[in-house]
Amino acid sequence: MAALGTAHGQTLIDLRSQARSVDFTAASFTRPFKMGVSLPASCLLGELFFKSDAVNGQNLYGCVATNTWSLMGASTTLPSMSGNSGRVLGTNGSSALWQSLGGDASGAITALTVTGLRGRPVSANTPSSGQVLRWSGVQWEPGTVDGGGGGGGASTAAQLTDFMATRVNDTQLLVAAGQGPRFGNTACQPLGPATINVTSGTGTLYVYVLGNCQLIVGHNLTLGSLTGIAGQSPVTAFPANAVPLWQWSVSGGILAASGIDRRAVFSTMPGYEPSRASDTALSLPAVRGNTFRFGSSACSADIPASMVTVGGGTGTLWVAVGSDCNVKVRHNAIASCSFGCTAISGASGFDPTDQPLYEWTVQSGVLASTGTSRLTPYGALPLIAGSNIVLAVSGGVTTISATGSSAGSSGSGLADPGSSGLVVRTGTNTTAARTATGTANEITVSNGDGVSGNPTFALASTLDLSGKTSTKPSKTGTTLPSSCSAGETFIKTDATATNQ
Repeated sequence: MAALGTAHGQTLIDLRSQARSVDFTAASFTRPFKMGVSLPASCLLGELFFKSDAVNGQNLYGCVATNTWSLMGASTTLPSMSGNSGRVLGTNGSSALWQSLGGDASGAITALTVTGLRGRPVSANTPSSGQVLRWSGVQWEPGTVDGGGGGGGASTAAQLTDFMATRVNDTQLLVAAGQGPRFGNTACQPLGPATINVTSGTGTLYVYVLGNCQLIVGHNLTLGSLTGIAGQSPVTAFPANAVPLWQWSVSGGILAASGIDRRAVFSTMPGYEPSRASDTALSLPAVRGNTFRFGSSACSADIPASMVTVGGGTGTLWVAVGSDCNVKVRHNAIASCSFGCTAISGASGFDPTDQPLYEWTVQSGVLASTGTSRLTPYGALPLIAGSNIVLAVSGGVTTISATGSSAGSSGSGLADPGSSGLVVRTGTNTTAARTATGTANEITVSNGDGVSGNPTFALASTLDLSGKTSTKPSKTGTTLPSSCSAGETFIKTDATATNQ
């Protein structure tokens, strides 16, 4: 009989019942879950499945009930990131979605720009030092801080305390120290502080600086003691040759609760910067009225913000303050104004009576991206005071000239010498006309009084130097010049006496 061999079967290991503390750290790989691109149709509670074609982080599913799979590790399915660059993840209350920023902000999340505040636009203008964000009536934009006291005020932060007036009590007014203004070539030293005490009466206090750099309170009242300031009476308006500071009413010997700030700016206006709101809209900011002076008068009321709308055409907008203290927009395009300015068509530039602000070109009905400032360095003109000073503005150029009022009071300006010629100062508030003259056979002068043109000086055609103590009609030196013209002479100082 054939011997029967022993049959050996395979040994099966059951990890569930036979393995203890299994450690797969050294395994070359592990795959504890089923894997595929489709979830199995049936499953038992507790099974796991790795869906290999799902978005990373959304691959693992668990069987939460018989034949029921659920994504593990996320309560909400995230939307696809493709095509949603720069957006943020939000929700509509039921599902997640990518959303762009809106409202008062725009741009990518990494370059966000605030374009408004509570639905009102914000100007893109760059602010100057000391300015704040304020509402112009049209948009939020950089602006200057009010100077206090109840009226228009200084337009730069540095001026907020210069000559600030404070009502101490019913009868006493305190004026802070400040840098004195300029009158012609004279810069006043700092003035103040000053104290004004009212005794009785009904009228007005006018605080100003005269051309002799004296701080004055003009009035038609009865005043008590004055400190750091001189009084003038009767005064019922600012003198023409003064720089106004404050105007304060008094009734029955009692100071009003606030005064009117008449301090005009002593430099340019950094706060006036029109803003291009759109291709066809130009926003003009508000500006303090007493920034502008016409002759001896400062604009008393503030000039409100306004808007210029371009309706077409090619040309230029000339924005200025007129002598009536209103904003004028002269143009040769098609434009209209709202909120307070006046549009004047058919213009070719600024009017001679204007105080220019800005010039803006228009091409085929579209505003240029930027305009050109035409602010004059001393647009307010408090720096040169006096009834005989005339300010003429043409094409953005300011010319200051004397009208010829008589001299006699300090700071009244240049007096008329009485005849044509070169004007010289011969004493305090005294001038004279002079004519440049020559000497016979030596110097000849043409147009010596300068009336017909610049004076011209020349050597006489027949030159006589016989009366002079020393003459040197020839060039001298130790080396002969490399070039010369016919008739020239040269004395060689290092040669022998007979060979020079």
